[in-house]
Amino acid sequence: MKRCYLSLFLLFFVMVLLAQKKSDEKFLISVEAGKGCLIGKSNVSPVGVNYRNQYSSGISINTKVMYFWNSWIGVGLKGNSFTTSGDYLLNGKVNYADDIVTYYVAPQLEMRRSFRNNFLISFGMGIGYMYYKNESANEINMKTISHSDAANMDLMFEYKIMKRLSIRGGVSCIAADNFKKMKRTIEQETIIIKPQKWDKIQMFRIDYIFGIVGAF
Repeated sequence: MKRCYLSLFLLFFVMVLLAQKKSDEKFLISVEAGKGCLIGKSNVSPVGVNYRNQYSSGISINTKVMYFWNSWIGVGLKGNSFTTSGDYLLNGKVNYADDIVTYYVAPQLEMRRSFRNNFLISFGMGIGYMYYKNESANEINMKTISHSDAANMDLMFEYKIMKRLSIRGGVSCIAADNFKKMKRTIEQETIIIKPQKWDKIQMFRIDYIFGIVGAF
């Protein structure tokens, strides 16, 4: 995770060096949605790493509010929700189905650079907090809650369709691997679980998203 944080800051520094002055827009509000793909050692299963392959992708929704104190660099806040589900057999004999949702919020640094008239590129990054919730039914009525620090890096391409409105698409990478504990409730009984490092929840994700940006 430390390497991820360092990479974010290095990439942002490089983009700042390349920045150009273009716009006098101060506030930006954006909304995007798309497909989130789990990669690498991701394990979002609440019942252990043996079932990690039951989850591969889901729906991701982003919102951002940014304030630009000069023409190319700004600060703000990002919110993200991600949902996915699984339906499989535990130990090959017990039916299990669940719905997973994560919520992520983080302060952001972002840089926007214009090129070729109405085209722009933006790079943002942040470090924040992720909340994980899993609810299952079927033969097992279980709820699992956990949380972790997390980091994101976004690369987006924009096209201005109006003076104050743009469409954009790109990729957002999110990493969270510090889910140390799980709060699990089964039939009104709650326990705290501290899984081994190899068996804990981990999320490494690439979101392919598309949306709109409003400038004020």
